[in-house]
Amino acid sequence: GRTEHEATATAPLTGTTHETAALVTQAGGKGIALRCDHSDDAEVQRTFEKIFSETDRLDILVNNAWSGYQAKQNSKKSGFHTAFWKLPPSHWDSMFHVGVRSHYVASIYGAAKMVEQQSGLIVHITAGAAQGYASNTAYGVSKVATNRLAADMAHELQKFNVTVVGICPDFV
Repeated sequence: GRTEHEATATAPLTGTTHETAALVTQAGGKGIALRCDHSDDAEVQRTFEKIFSETDRLDILVNNAWSGYQAKQNSKKSGFHTAFWKLPPSHWDSMFHVGVRSHYVASIYGAAKMVEQQSGLIVHITAGAAQGYASNTAYGVSKVATNRLAADMAHELQKFNVTVVGICPDFV
C-alpha cells in the first residue's frame, strides 16, 4: 500500500497498510504492516529482515511498487502523455527504479526464503501497457520488462516449487 496512516495519504486511494495487515490476520494469516521506501535497497532488506524476525515463512509476495502514480494522476502537469523525446531521462528512471528494479530487489529476498521452504508465490502487478502503446514509452517498456521478469524468475524458481506470475488487474 501507499498509505501508512489515512491522515498522511499522498494519493487519493482507500485503505492503509495497517488496515490491510488487519484483514490478512482476520483471514487467518499474519499481517505485518511495515513502511518501506522501495527506492532504498537497504530499507527493502531491513523490511524483509523484520518480516523474517516475526515469522519463519513467506508464502506470497506481491510486487506492486511504482513511482509513476503521481505523474500519471497529474499528467497535464507532469507530461505523462508527452512524447518521449520531450521528456528528461529521469522520466525513464522513475519507471524502472521503483517499478521493475524494486520488483527484482524484493524478489531476491522473498525468493531466498521461498527456496528454503520449497514453496511460495511471487506476483508482479503489471499493466495492459505491456500489450501495446499506452500513453507513454517508458511506462510501456517498464511493463514489458515486468512481464519478462516474471517469466524468467518463474523459469529459475520452478524446480523449487515457487511460482511466479505477472497479473494485469486493470487499474491499480
